Amino acid sequence: MHKVLFKKYYICRLSFYAFFSLIIVVKLHAQGSIYSNESMVIDSGTTLFVEGNVQLETANSFITNNGALIVKENWINNSDSTGLINNGQGIVKLDGDFQTITGNSITKFYQLELNGTNSIKELNNSVYIDSLLLLNDAIFETNDYTVHLLNPNQNGLSWTQGGYISTASIGGHFLRNMLPNSPYIFPVGNQDLSGKYRFVEITPFNSDTNTYGVALLANSIDNVYGTSISGAIGPFNSSATPENIEKLNNSYFYSIYSYTLSDSAKISFYFNSNDEPQTYTSVAQWKAPINNWENKSFTISPLSNSLPNFGTPNRVASKSDRFNFNSDIFAFIETSIFIPNGFSPDNDGINDYFVIENLDLYEDNELIIFNRWGSEIYKANPYENNWEGTSNSNELFLQGKKIDDGTYYYILKLNDELPIMKGFLEVKTLD
Repeated sequence: MHKVLFKKYYICRLSFYAFFSLIIVVKLHAQGSIYSNESMVIDSGTTLFVEGNVQLETANSFITNNGALIVKENWINNSDSTGLINNGQGIVKLDGDFQTITGNSITKFYQLELNGTNSIKELNNSVYIDSLLLLNDAIFETNDYTVHLLNPNQNGLSWTQGGYISTASIGGHFLRNMLPNSPYIFPVGNQDLSGKYRFVEITPFNSDTNTYGVALLANSIDNVYGTSISGAIGPFNSSATPENIEKLNNSYFYSIYSYTLSDSAKISFYFNSNDEPQTYTSVAQWKAPINNWENKSFTISPLSNSLPNFGTPNRVASKSDRFNFNSDIFAFIETSIFIPNGFSPDNDGINDYFVIENLDLYEDNELIIFNRWGSEIYKANPYENNWEGTSNSNELFLQGKKIDDGTYYYILKLNDELPIMKGFLEVKTLD
């Protein structure tokens, strides 16, 4: 066994092969790599600097890390084990500009810290993290693999402005174990997007421990290929939409999946409207195996307070629902509003109410109706498609009365972001 007993030491300019037990008691400068075929122990209070790679080569090569292991190049695990055994509660710090976590075996870190402003740490195999993930201001690229943070404590993850998790394939995911009724942040982003950050927040509602995974893909939904976590097969046809979806966001989309099959949750997407190519009004989910999009009726609201290390979001799209995660693909959408040019409130059961299609997607809407003389005869905030021609005006001569047949003028405000809609409305009672 290779046992480190001093506070700090350095590996010299050569490859180190641990074929026998050795006690090192000198400080050396780290210019080489560790190629280990046996076990190694880093004691508590000890910091080991490695200027090259850490490479675990056989089934017997694992590290008991109770201190700190700082690596300047790549982490390579070919040990047929998790590489770092569970009772070692130390930290591994990846300290270079571009580094990979690779090898034919999945590594399980106790604590993992990513250092280097705008540095990139890239996965070529999946990883588990027992206790703490410190992104700092680095970019963690998952590719087609997963990062799974096992600690359900909300503080098990931290980052600073500039740090986020990026994904280049629909098979990649960042997973968190989560307790019920607590909000958890998934700091996802992509350097190809304006503003970079598109963070997601999930609050699970069921009583058990949950595991959710999130990925942000900066791809067109029509040009992404492969199989998602849930088994949905890309591309995801942007034309396969119902009439109430006018346009899908074709710049990026999300993969969100419940690994514990829990479906009751609140999902929130954070973004800055100034970074987006269009005005979003809701979020849609790709429905497999029927392979079309379904509007999930998310509410988009302005953010009045800045959020630390979230970028600069000014909008949040949220919904609490029982989501069906048979498909994990979500995208922002624009929805269409249809305002009829008239109705006939004569209680015959046909067209008795002034019904605006898809108005329920805009919970902060306001409708005002005026007569030909400019008097307000009806106002509702929100309007719930229930006006049957009775005035609710404060004017005594109008209040509670059925309006006459004729032409009226409406003003419809959907929310604070969209233009106000105006037009004429014909009311006619059938004989």
